[in-house]
Amino acid sequence: MAKFTIGISEVGVDWIGSMEDNNMSMTINLSGISSGNLPTDPVTITASASVPSLFSSITVNYISPQSTGTIVLTPVENAEGDSTITVTVKNDKLKNNTTSINFLARVRKVNPPTINPLADLLIYS
Repeated sequence: MAKFTIGISEVGVDWIGSMEDNNMSMTINLSGISSGNLPTDPVTITASASVPSLFSSITVNYISPQSTGTIVLTPVENAEGDSTITVTVKNDKLKNNTTSINFLARVRKVNPPTINPLADLLIYS
């Protein structure tokens, strides 16, 4: 059975924190990627969300056989909720060739600052 290692170097494997501005994307750095076999075995990485409606896109940027890559999560405007992101690494040459990790992504709305309307003023000089 192939063995893979993968880590999320910014924040750890189990938690990436909140995306506080859901008009922006969040990039998660991946590290420690290997085929678990020969360094030249091709590796494919995919990512998916348990609640796909929270994201307009989930993009994996990885070129095999590099040991690093990124995932870019782009939330849907005005979306809010939690989703488990599953990252799967596959050695394309072997049987029993996949492993996965999960982490939690929280998408939160950011309400713009507000101010109450002001009454008209009459200023004498």
